[in-house]
Amino acid sequence: MAAAWIGPGRGESALTSKDTQTEKQASAIYSRNPPKLNTLVSTRAEMARVYRLTLQGKIEPEKMTKLIFALKEIRACIEIDLLD
Repeated sequence: MAAAWIGPGRGESALTSKDTQTEKQASAIYSRNPPKLNTLVSTRAEMARVYRLTLQGKIEPEKMTKLIFALKEIRACIEIDLLD
């Protein structure tokens, strides 16, 4: 006997409300061309943009925290390159 299909049927969505919310946040964050994070100025500008998106309610504060952390790490790498 063949295994039964477990998943969405025709016309049904496999996305939950949390998945839909995550997709909306991703589209808010990446709705334009990704920035070149190769200078301190561009990295700082991206941090400010992420902060503004959080204030506008387009991304959650938890997501902002993760993004800012990653941007700080990128900034530290750029600073090390500048010192060498």
